[in-house]
Formats: sequence, C-alpha cells, structure tokens
Amino acid sequence: MSNIFKVLKALTMSSSSSNANPNHVPAVEPVVWRTTFEVNGRPVTIEDTVMDNEDTAIAVARDMILPRDEIMLAARIDIEAVNQSLALSIRATSSLVNVAERIHARRLELNTQVLDLHHQIKNLRNRLRDERRHRNNLERRNQELNARVDFWRDYVNTRHLEFEEEMEHMHKQFEEFRGMIDHQDENIPNRPRTV
Repeated sequence: MSNIFKVLKALTMSSSSSNANPNHVPAVEPVVWRTTFEVNGRPVTIEDTVMDNEDTAIAVARDMILPRDEIMLAARIDIEAVNQSLALSIRATSSLVNVAERIHARRLELNTQVLDLHHQIKNLRNRLRDERRHRNNLERRNQELNARVDFWRDYVNTRHLEFEEEMEHMHKQFEEFRGMIDHQDENIPNRPRTV
C-alpha cells in the first residue's frame, strides 16, 4: 500500500509541476492497477452484465478510469473536464456508430448470402424435380421395354413349341409315308429287265 501512496504522490507532484503530462514516468516502479472491477463491494463476475444491470455498468465505467487519469482530471478546470468528457462521448459514439455500420454491412452481406443460398436451394430443388421426372420417365420406359421383352419371349417360346410340334408331326407323316412306299415296293412284282 505504501507503494501506491508513493505513486499517487509522485503523480500529484508531476501533474502540478508539469501540468499533468501523460508521458511522465515516475521515479518508483509502478504498481499494478486493480485486476477486477467491483460492484457493491464484490468483484464483477462473468454472471454480471452491463446491459441489464445499471450498477454493474456504472461500476465498470467508474473503474475504467485509472488513478493517473483521476489525478489528471482533478487538475483540470470544469470547462476542460466537460470538453474532454464531451470529446470522449463523441469518440465513443463514433466507435459505436462504426460498429453499428459494420454490423449493418455484415447483416447486408449475410442477407445477400442467404438470398444466394435460397436461389441455390431453389435451383437444386428444380433440378431434383427434373431428375425425378426424368427418372420416372426412364422407369416407365423400362417397364414398357420389360413388358415388350416378356411379350416377345413368350411369343418366341410359343412359336418354338409350335414349330417343334409341327416338325414332330411332319416327321411322323414322313415316317408313315416312307412306310407306305416301302410296303408298296414289297407288293410290286419284279419287272423284267429290258435288254
């Protein structure tokens, strides 16, 4: 704690003598500033929020002012403090506007990407519908071809059986006819040979 008082004393002396030069380096080793924010006597945790809790927002904003800044602000007159606060507010507002513009530009970019994705999805759905239609046509044509193949297979098998039966019938007729000729040859007397 004694080091803190030394630093504050050195900063106070330097601010009064050098009109609060922000680049002044104290003669003693600087003390590490507080590592946590405090709200209502307790440290700020990850469960706290500056957006929904006014006390937390005030505590964080208050604790963001370093001890040297407090000394520098104390050395200024009211109009200088007001002007500097106004300048800081304008810078903060400018930063917020910049962030808002970047978020808006990002949102527009994302909207464009979403629209592109919608167009791609629509095109893919149309292609899928066309492919399904084409597949259905191919399946229908395949069924028609299968029906024709079945028809011609049955027709050829039937004609083949008919042809075999007809050949067998013709073979029987031929055998009967040859038997009749052989029988007639046996009944015919031998003719005299001509000289």
